[in-house]
Amino acid sequence: MLHQDWSVATALERLQHTWREFIAVLRSLPFVLFELSGALFYLLLIAITFAGVVYRYRH
Repeated sequence: MLHQDWSVATALERLQHTWREFIAVLRSLPFVLFELSGALFYLLLIAITFAGVVYRYRH
C-alpha cells in the first residue's frame, strides 16, 4: 500500500517502495546507455563526482 503521507509508512513499506524504484532504474538503464544522449553524460558526471568525493574523503 502506498501512502500519501510517508511519515505513517512502516519501514518495510518504505523498503519495498525503494526496492521498486531501484528496479525501475535498472530497467531504464539500457535505454539510457543505448540512447547515447545527454542522459549518459549526466550519469557519468554524477558517478565521477561521487568517486572524486569518496577518493578525497579517504585520502
